[in-house]
Amino acid sequence: MLTRRNVLRGLGVTLGLPFLESLAPGRAIGQTVAPPKRFIPIYFPNGAGVEWWDKPGNGATWDLAPLLRPLAPVKAKTLFIKNLGNYTWRRDLLTMSTPWYSLIPRQDIGTMMPAGAFNTPSHSRDPGAMLTCVDGDGVRQDRKVDVTTSPVNATTADQIIAQGLMGKTPINSMQLGLLNGSGEFDGRNSVFSQNMSWSDPETAMGKELNPQKVFDALVQAGAAAPGQTANPADAAAAARRRALDQSALDSLKASTVALQNQLSMSDKAELDKYLTGVRELEQKVAATTTSMPATAQCKPVARPMATTDANQDPVGRMGVMNDLIVMALQCDMTRVVTYMLDNSRSELVYGHVAKYDFTNDKPATGTAGNYHASQHAGLRNNDFASITNWQVRVAADLAQKLDAVQEGERTLLDNSLLMLFSDMHHGDHAGFDLPMMLLGGAGTFKQGQYVTLTEDPQSCRQYRDLYFTIMNHYFGLGIKSFGDDMRKIPNAEIAEILA
Repeated sequence: MLTRRNVLRGLGVTLGLPFLESLAPGRAIGQTVAPPKRFIPIYFPNGAGVEWWDKPGNGATWDLAPLLRPLAPVKAKTLFIKNLGNYTWRRDLLTMSTPWYSLIPRQDIGTMMPAGAFNTPSHSRDPGAMLTCVDGDGVRQDRKVDVTTSPVNATTADQIIAQGLMGKTPINSMQLGLLNGSGEFDGRNSVFSQNMSWSDPETAMGKELNPQKVFDALVQAGAAAPGQTANPADAAAAARRRALDQSALDSLKASTVALQNQLSMSDKAELDKYLTGVRELEQKVAATTTSMPATAQCKPVARPMATTDANQDPVGRMGVMNDLIVMALQCDMTRVVTYMLDNSRSELVYGHVAKYDFTNDKPATGTAGNYHASQHAGLRNNDFASITNWQVRVAADLAQKLDAVQEGERTLLDNSLLMLFSDMHHGDHAGFDLPMMLLGGAGTFKQGQYVTLTEDPQSCRQYRDLYFTIMNHYFGLGIKSFGDDMRKIPNAEIAEILA
């Protein structure tokens, strides 16, 4: 029986297809099939240069700040949210020597920050809590394991959503990384600064940095029913295909011809366009990952995945990873993708980023330097701002590619919810007024608007309520509560961001 997730099958290959009207299940005239909803949290570490990130606005009347200009083509589908925090998960919130609600100077432009917004060591505890909204140190204390070395946390929001969608797609969720900057782990297990997703308190999901492995996972996953593992024979055939440097499409010719006989002229053109895109993506993937040459016996070889290679050609890698995410969502291979643009406290030198003089709003000479060092080189540090601007470009590129894919009356971006976010305000390590925005989510969330939430420490909103809103208002999961609040304030949806 035909379903929304139609596929082409061949030897060791099952390729999910985009929505084709000709293959839609039978339905009453005029009745439409609602496309699925997706969630793509995109994390960048270390905060942002607040002067160049935030250009205050009001509702639909707002302009993109300099760091956000790459989002101009999708500004109409962007929701900027100001004054959202993530510090009520601190177990010591109510017993701090300086009351948590006391305003203290922050290390940027002399403005004030609630004392409870600071937490150390920040580069491990802050990213570890961004998708859990609980105090990971407290979780480890409760379990009587070593706080500093044990890889124990809490289930993350993306995984709760993925678990709520269990069985609907071949791959329940994907965890991807773009760059893999080395650096200290800030007094905790390395998993907290290098990983975002936890399926349960003891299972960190890790992240895949190799575009080739991501592509192979997408192609092979279709060989299994949703929620199951691909047939080992299919995996072996895929390995042999890679060793022979063959296209995945070569084994799909027969099923492609059979499928074309079922399609309208417009759908045939759509299928041809899609398959051409898949082949181009294969070629891009091959160009970003080195592989050993096949031997005369044509033995399958594993493609290297060394972290020393993970930071080569960041610009090319970005394009390929974004294309893979579009492919995964368009073909309904998964509906949850967590995208980590770099590790927290990354010491990576961003030599691929041209430096920009944001103070004078003009190009500067040279390229950006060490990421973590630039974070602590002052508010008006152009290296730091240039790096953040490039990370925004990564999200903007993905959003535009999603917006170019039509799904019925809306686009793939409309039917997805991207969340671009960081775990720190700026170099001050504060967990309040965090850089973040939503893109897409048409019909549920406001679009093309700037929303300012209250900055009153006693009543300011926290990330736990954002995820609570996404889980229930967008995905309809019926979650009763999420995250911790030492003030004992129950979860509530953030009505100000809803359409």
